[in-house]
Formats: sequence, structure tokens, C-alpha cells
Amino acid sequence: MAVEKGTMIRVDEARQIQLFDHLANHLVCSKRTSSGSIANAITAIAQFGGKTFYACKVGDDDNGRFYLHDLCAAGVDCQIEQRRNEGMTGTCLVMITPDAERTLSTFSGVNTTLSAHNIVPEAIIISGYVYFAAYMVISPSIRTAAIRVREIAEQNGVRIAASLSDSDVVLNFRDDLHEMFGKHIDLLFFN
Repeated sequence: MAVEKGTMIRVDEARQIQLFDHLANHLVCSKRTSSGSIANAITAIAQFGGKTFYACKVGDDDNGRFYLHDLCAAGVDCQIEQRRNEGMTGTCLVMITPDAERTLSTFSGVNTTLSAHNIVPEAIIISGYVYFAAYMVISPSIRTAAIRVREIAEQNGVRIAASLSDSDVVLNFRDDLHEMFGKHIDLLFFN
């Protein structure tokens, strides 16, 4: 399988399918759950009674339906157009060894095509915060959408929260992060 233990790697669709197929016959225990850097944060807020909205894209596949169902069940509002997109829903395969070391293989899927056309200005305007993860900067399309979200937020007095996510992302996309986050962040998380 050739996966380096203890790392987080980004893979393409073919590699992710190869890993899932290989592990289908070698799994000791597996569990599927909806997650992601931003999804985890807004799900927690919703479970504590906050009102949340999440813009993402999922494929018209089993994982996409599962993901949206989980978000809706947690009280997270999602835009309807997310439900039918061509392409595969992104997945993160987390492999944990007996010594509790975790290795992640991440395929972002159709979500990398999220664009400024998919944002919902009305949801931004009524928000207390918009939340960005540094991972968003990797996809040019998502980065452009995030910049537009930030601009709408700034124009309407909505506060900015951000997570730096991963040191490699910060090192490799520093200038793009400055552009995406803008000149002011109200609440900054380090992972």
C-alpha cells in the first residue's frame, strides 16, 4: 500500500479508491463519520445551540448523501444546490495503528470546485462570524470564493475567524493566505 505512517497526504481520486479497495479486505475495524476542519467546528457550534450555515460541495454519491444527512441531523444548514454535483465526494481515510499513530489520506473531491458562484451572501450578512480554514487556500477556486466571502463579511461588519490548519499549508501558501484572510482576523486558531 506504500503509505508513510504518521503523515497527512493529499491524494487524487484514483489513489484514494486504490487505498479504500485495499483496506476493504484488511480492515480490523472501521467507522464512517462526517467531518472536516470547518465541518467539525460548525457542527460543534450547532450542537451547543448556535445557528450555523455551511457552504460545500458533495458528489451525488453515497458519501455525499451521508455527509449532508449528518450535517443536517446536527442542525447545520446547508445550501440545497450542494446535493447534486458531478464528481466524487471528498474523503479522508484515517488509518490508526495499534500504537495509536494516525495516518491520513485526503482526497478533496468535488468540493475543490466550490466557487464564488456557490456562496450565499444572505447567510453571510446575518452571521456573527465567518470561519475559514487555511486548507481552503490550496484550491484556487475555493480561495477565490473565500476572498469573496471575506469581502462580504467585511462590508457587513461580520467578524472573521480562521484556523491555520497545518504548518505546511502556512509555509507553502503564505502570500495566498494573506490575500484570503485579509488584513484583520478577529479570532485565530492554531492546530
